[in-house]
Amino acid sequence: MKQIAIIILLIGFSFLAPGQKTAAEYFAKLPDIPGECCQMGDTARVRYEDNLRAVSNELSEDVNARSAAENEFMEAHREEAVTTSMKNAGFEGIDVEAMKKMDTKHMSKEQKEALAGQMMQKYMNMSMEEVKKLKTYDTAGQRRWAQAYATEKMADQTADPEKMQADQLRNKTMFDLLQKQQTLSAIMNARWDKYTQQFDTLRKLADTARADLDRRQKPMYEQLLNDDLTGEQREAIEDRLYSQNLTYCQEYNPQYCKIIFDYKLTLFETLIKAEYDTLENLQHEILKYQMGVENPLYKPGLYAISAVQGYASLLGTVFKYSVGRRIKFNEIGGE
Repeated sequence: MKQIAIIILLIGFSFLAPGQKTAAEYFAKLPDIPGECCQMGDTARVRYEDNLRAVSNELSEDVNARSAAENEFMEAHREEAVTTSMKNAGFEGIDVEAMKKMDTKHMSKEQKEALAGQMMQKYMNMSMEEVKKLKTYDTAGQRRWAQAYATEKMADQTADPEKMQADQLRNKTMFDLLQKQQTLSAIMNARWDKYTQQFDTLRKLADTARADLDRRQKPMYEQLLNDDLTGEQREAIEDRLYSQNLTYCQEYNPQYCKIIFDYKLTLFETLIKAEYDTLENLQHEILKYQMGVENPLYKPGLYAISAVQGYASLLGTVFKYSVGRRIKFNEIGGE
């Protein structure tokens, strides 16, 4: 594992910005999955959980800081984004201030409708009465209206061939970016869905086995409520209960940890291929086209770090079916 961590670090440093950690570095700092979760001693478990908590807290702070910075940039350039989006939709010269007025809580419904009507007349050459009338058309009538409107817009574009060419190029670029994003997202989602299904299948099996075991153990727990039991009788019952619960843990906890381990290897491969950074770069390019502005401080990393954060959360569940050491089970019900 240490050799793998070194490889990851070498890869991670190639993307490292001053003062920032990469997903690869966080990945390397996370503890390994314990080899024996069903009977791990208190000291070893506390050490594992403290280590995991320290890295998880650092991950959370980093993810929150990067997300906040991105949101702050988006909010600061909200007006440019609205203007660009409306321009791309064919409403060049849109009055952003008028749009903001419609968003205020202080305007009445009638005032908003009047302002919307003015904007539709100005930018779409349609009145609100025409829109209301359009709603009364049947499907065939709406289709005829749409065809006529499209013909009119096409004629407007033909009158300005340079603008039409620029629009076509922009639309093709956006289409290509969205296609790449959707393709990569589908591949990655299918990869993680496999593990979701494995966890779900194991959970159903373990829950069924646990319910059956609980039914069989119920009489023994009831016996422990008898104050007339001798110490030896009580200990014998507790030993039997612990043994049964330990057998249950040894059946299902290793399977659970194996899924987490396979998940880890897949995440490692995904980080090596920089697929999260690729996906984030695609999203950045799409937003750039949509907003008309680009964050000069942008660097990929948030998606990958968030993925490592998800893996860290899984590491916090490795004791899912654990019954702890025998000494902990002296109290009825286990740990």
